[in-house]
Amino acid sequence: MVVWQKFPVQVHALAALGIAAADKRKRAFSGIYQHRFWAVNGRFPLSGSGSSLEASQATRKTLKSVIRAFSISSIFDSSCGDMTWMPKLLQDIALEGRRVHYVGNDIVAELIVENRSRFPDLSFTCLDLVKDPLPVADLVLLRYTLQHLQIQDAKRVLENISNSGSKYLLVTTFPKQSDARNHQDLENAVNICMQ
Repeated sequence: MVVWQKFPVQVHALAALGIAAADKRKRAFSGIYQHRFWAVNGRFPLSGSGSSLEASQATRKTLKSVIRAFSISSIFDSSCGDMTWMPKLLQDIALEGRRVHYVGNDIVAELIVENRSRFPDLSFTCLDLVKDPLPVADLVLLRYTLQHLQIQDAKRVLENISNSGSKYLLVTTFPKQSDARNHQDLENAVNICMQ
């Protein structure tokens, strides 16, 4: 838990310097990656324990069902992280004879460079979900992302996805969360179903 106490201080320090919001987001998430704050025992998955093959098992099963049921032919993975579990899903889909165009995205440029090197057959972008135009896809995957943003930025992300022209959105939400207030840290459970 020390990680969660340390990092928000760095984000607020950037704010005190007057650095633009978009630059703060890039620096904050780049710092998390560079310092391996979300790494499990200092190793993969670097994107946190929720990105392990074991933790993503239900997600992969759900995604396969969604891809089949809605005839998904393209996915924009809005926060792909270190790609620990997605290759397994893409392999499983290919074994079923389905072709899905995948675009992974992350705000951390260094991570995208590494992903492009590790997965040269896949497409990757380095976009800020809050402000950059997003590509059109049959399915936008927004997994474990919104809780790391301020509430107003999370709303902007949802508006940006809506404006992208994409068909479907699969998003992590926390329905047992009783409020949606921003507590100024990086780990807020956001219930997007709240008014």
